Amino acid sequence: MQTIIEGMAELKAARNAFDADALLARETEIFASIVSDRYEMIRGPVFEIREKLDALIPRVAEIEKRLESGVERFERIEATVSALRSELEAMKERMTGLEAELDRYRKKEGSSVTAESAAPTG
Repeated sequence: MQTIIEGMAELKAARNAFDADALLARETEIFASIVSDRYEMIRGPVFEIREKLDALIPRVAEIEKRLESGVERFERIEATVSALRSELEAMKERMTGLEAELDRYRKKEGSSVTAESAAPTG
């Protein structure tokens, strides 16, 4: 029984010696140290990636600008080609008309040449 009483007295003394605030402060300090170490471990790579991204932003903006310029230039070229196609079609139609006119002229000249050769010479 004496042992039980002594054990309870030690347990009571241990409880009185227990300081929850000190334990919480110590555990918080350990946790902060772990978090800080992990933060420092990833901080360098994160900042390197950020620097690379910051360097890419102007390059991407320049590429976008050049692409937009290229699109505008292509649209102008496309409009010019379309206008040239229209002119070519009009020229083809005009050529067809001129060929038909030339054929009529040849037929007319051919019939008059035939008429002249068939006419009696005196």
